[in-house]
Amino acid sequence: QLRIPGQTAAPATRDTAEPLSESARVVLERARPSLVTIRGFFGANTAHQFHGTGFAVAPGGLVLTNFHVVAEQVLYPDKYRLEYRTADGATGPVEVLAVDVRHDLAVVRARDFDPPPLELDPDVPAKGVRAYAIGYPLDVGLTITEGVSNGRVEDSFDPRIHYSGALNGGMSGGPALLADGRVIGINVAGYRFEQLVSFLVPAVHARALIE
Repeated sequence: QLRIPGQTAAPATRDTAEPLSESARVVLERARPSLVTIRGFFGANTAHQFHGTGFAVAPGGLVLTNFHVVAEQVLYPDKYRLEYRTADGATGPVEVLAVDVRHDLAVVRARDFDPPPLELDPDVPAKGVRAYAIGYPLDVGLTITEGVSNGRVEDSFDPRIHYSGALNGGMSGGPALLADGRVIGINVAGYRFEQLVSFLVPAVHARALIE
């Protein structure tokens, strides 16, 4: 049973010789300023109805996330509004600029949010390369998980990277990175009742949408 976790969900030689927990800490610290949680509110309600993650990809507050994270607002703009929240607690409105339904991607603008963008890597790393996924799962705060890239999923209609690491509800739209901080994919889904079987949208598919 496929679960979409956004709704209320480099070669190995480049990996450092540090303990893996230390590598994760460094990756998280570098990416943290560029990450937001994207929350959807129904009408004037103050409690959000759904949420996901996004990260800065270009100057001017351009943020990348999954389409399914913002789909309710896109489909029902008179009923839902979107807001972002940074790791430091700053908030503001979110405007959807472009969507790619096929690849489950969206570019939004976060007002008054202009951090350094993360770098997208168009290449899919080889199997066995250490990777890290970051997001806001289940309202417990900014979280990083460690895993391994297992390359492209074979015989799949939609291009996906198999990530052997945990993705939980709310992490959708967040970045999956190498140890040097380059984004190889966008968190998109995991399989319920299976252990560490998760999927990423390859970062190359975001470039045209951003442009």
